[in-house]
Amino acid sequence: MRALLLKDILTLRKTLITYIGFMVLYFAIGLYSDNSAFFLAFVVLMCNMLPMNALAYDERFHWDRMGLCLPVPQHNLVLSKYVLSLLGFVVSSLPLFLFYRIAAQISGQPFSEEQQVILLLTASGLILASIQLPMLFWLGTERGRFVTIAIFLLFGISVPAIVMGLGPIESALAWLMTHLWVVLLIGLALFCLSALISIAIYSRKEFN
Repeated sequence: MRALLLKDILTLRKTLITYIGFMVLYFAIGLYSDNSAFFLAFVVLMCNMLPMNALAYDERFHWDRMGLCLPVPQHNLVLSKYVLSLLGFVVSSLPLFLFYRIAAQISGQPFSEEQQVILLLTASGLILASIQLPMLFWLGTERGRFVTIAIFLLFGISVPAIVMGLGPIESALAWLMTHLWVVLLIGLALFCLSALISIAIYSRKEFN
């Protein structure tokens, strides 16, 4: 697993440098505007792009076929992409969460608005990755990304309309907004379920 992660990190090293540059820029914008949402929104996008870019390189250089010849469990080829995405969330969001947590303790606030935004966007990113990665393993990066975008657009249009028309759902969402740790746990559970689905898809996939 470590070797697979190292392979992806080395393959994406130029992309990672670019992402780090943008992260610094968006973090500066967030500090200047006193709004961390700019930075966190980019973190969510970046963490969802990392496994997609890694899979695109694998397909371009036919790693998906060569990897099967290695003495590596097949499921590790899938799980490495999930771990890559999860590491992106941890490395990007955890330091910022701890920073605001310490600041909230110093100021005497039990839970700051910035911490709520971090938890919500991290959970949203995990849910998006849970939908995206099985599509990429099933359809490939070219078709998978378009299908994923279509699903996200449909989700973004339909869910607000459903929520506005159904009171119980609106009440449930209001409860979740005050219990964001539950939302994060839901995101992690869906992330694990998505990994199992992707492993099943990959094990039945035929490579030409």
